This record gives sequence, C-alpha cells and structure tokens, in this order.
Amino acid sequence: MYIDFGDKKDQSNRGSCAEKVQYLEKENEGKSDSEKRCFFSQTMDHIEPIRVEAHIDSNHKKFKKTEAKFYMLIICPSQKELMHINCSEEKLKKYTRAYMDSYAKNFGRGLTGDDLVYYAKIEEDRVDKKTKQKKPGLNFHVHILVSRMDREKRYSLSPWTNHINTETGPIKGGFHRNVSRQQSQEIFDNLFGYQRGFEETFEYQNQVKKELNNDRIQRESQPKEQINPIPNVKLEQQLFFNILFPIPSTEWIYEFDDQEQILKKKKKINRGMSM
Repeated sequence: MYIDFGDKKDQSNRGSCAEKVQYLEKENEGKSDSEKRCFFSQTMDHIEPIRVEAHIDSNHKKFKKTEAKFYMLIICPSQKELMHINCSEEKLKKYTRAYMDSYAKNFGRGLTGDDLVYYAKIEEDRVDKKTKQKKPGLNFHVHILVSRMDREKRYSLSPWTNHINTETGPIKGGFHRNVSRQQSQEIFDNLFGYQRGFEETFEYQNQVKKELNNDRIQRESQPKEQINPIPNVKLEQQLFFNILFPIPSTEWIYEFDDQEQILKKKKKINRGMSM
C-alpha cells in the first residue's frame, strides 16, 4: 500500500481545483452514464464533478494567493492487495473512507473523516509516461481531492507541515507522514484480513530505501577512481523490491521527511561540538 501526498512544490493547487476535476474525468470519456465512475465522499456516492469543484473551491478563507487551497492524495494498493480484495470497488471505497478517518485524526485536532471536505475517484488504468501505453497488470488506485480546511473552516490541515504533535506556539497539532503510511497498511490488513509479509511492511520498505540512498550518497562522495562496485546483495535487494512493488515512481513514497532530516542535522552538530 502506497500513499502519495502529492508534490510539495506543486503550484496548481493554489487556485481552483477545476483542472484536477477535469483530469479525473478522463476515464469517463466516451462511456455511457451507467458505465461512468463517479466521485464519492466520506458519506455519499454518485457525486457530480460540478459539485466537487464548487465545494472544494469555496471551502477556504484567509489563504494567500501563493498558498495551497487543496491537496491531491493518491492511494495505490499493491497488486497482491488488489488480488486479495478481487479489485472490488466497494472495498476500495470502504478502505478509502477508513484511511481518510485516520488521515483526519493524524492532525491531532480531534477530527474524523466526517470533518473533512474531500472527494475521491477510483481509476483502473495507469499510462506509461514514455510509451503512452496502458501499464499491464492490476492498476486500480484512488485519487482524493481534499480541502486544506476542515468542514467548519476552523483548522488549516496540510499533510506537508513540518510540525508533529506540537502543543505550544501558534501552530498546534501537525501531521506525521510516515505514521500515516504505516497506518494505511494496518487499516487494510484489519479491514480485509490481509496477512502482510515482512517484505511488504512499511518498516522493511523504508529501511531498504534508506540503505540504498545511503549507498548512493557514499558512492557520490568518493573520488571516481576509488568507487567500488555496488555489492550484489544490494543489487538483488533493489531488483526484488522493484519486482515485488512495481510502481510508476518511488520518489514520493519514501522521501526522507523534513523532520527526519532536521533531527539528523542536529545529531551531526551535537557530535561535532562534543569532539
């Protein structure tokens, strides 16, 4: 299970969500009304695009023109997880609502999924950016347009905040992205009785990514003539990871959170001062 919180530097979410809504209607082109997939929310199904756009665009206040008004999340189950639920769209909806409830609680504001303004859409296909062809295999995933403000417009809710469980200062609460990713797997397992292997856990996947990233940094820091070949075990580990979890891009999945980078820098500084 992969959760994409979008691109932190994305500027397309600073205005209307009209382009995003139109983009999410692409799989409905040429289909009859009975064949089309509709948006759904925490409590409703069969929601028209015009309502999605109007609600998201009107659910904010006091944001600057340069600030995000909404976010596009993506829920990407693995092929093994999709096989486990037989690609059931009803189960994907059930999972999405359970995850968004967890997403809301993660902000530490006493919120639930009912307090969010979000609209989700299930898509079946993925397209290879290079070949423009549909990717093979099971590719069901869920796009979620979620307002930055809660339904009552009391709180600003950004999954890209650097605060985690903050109790003092002007900003309270926060959001822990890696905790949310880990919870996304636990929710799926509990809902559908999925027996997750260790290699499928966020803990394992994140550790593999860190090790590979550390190897890359170490190699780049060495003079070219001193660079040693990557050990076969690492290469095999990377190949195994790519085969088991084939996804379009891994850059957004295991990026090192700002909080983690800050803690690492502080540790380096403290070690330097103690020497």
